[in-house]
Amino acid sequence: MTKPRIFDEAFHFRARAGTKARLDALRGEVRQGDFIRLLIEEALDRREADNAPDQRGEVPKASKK
Repeated sequence: MTKPRIFDEAFHFRARAGTKARLDALRGEVRQGDFIRLLIEEALDRREADNAPDQRGEVPKASKK
């Protein structure tokens, strides 16, 4: 029986010089893909929370377009 695929989206991007070394220093023994996935998911959660409407339904001024 094959293992089900939980993650099915792939991203490829370029980053500033030195980014890989910074990531490697932070991730320790965690697999690179797992570490990057967690970073992206945490950043998305934070952005979504920052841009969520408040109790009155108003979006924070910084995120209004």
